[in-house]
Amino acid sequence: AAATAAAEAAAAEEAGGKAVPKGFFDDADKNARARGESVKKLTAQEELELFEKSIKKDMEHVEQRQELEQEQDAVAKVRRQINEQVECFDMVDRLKHQAAEHRERARQHREAAAAAAAVA
Repeated sequence: AAATAAAEAAAAEEAGGKAVPKGFFDDADKNARARGESVKKLTAQEELELFEKSIKKDMEHVEQRQELEQEQDAVAKVRRQINEQVECFDMVDRLKHQAAEHRERARQHREAAAAAAAVA
């Protein structure tokens, strides 16, 4: 289909005018050839530079998003650590309360045993 379009463009151009408007083809080479312009071949280095320029904004956006995600992950990690710390403090308080209850029961048991021994 592209070869047919290029052939039609060449025939139309021979008939007296430009066959296709600039930007008609997605491929720059086909576009230039269809309009009868010379095509400059880029070196690998030039192609690489063009590619790097084209993705620079995308890469900056990705880096910004990664930084934001890292910040959010850090905040989430701190929140988890705080929650774990609160749970640990609650457990310590429960254990202190249980130890106090156990000491009180042991004291009451000793007093009851001493009272029973004194009566006997």
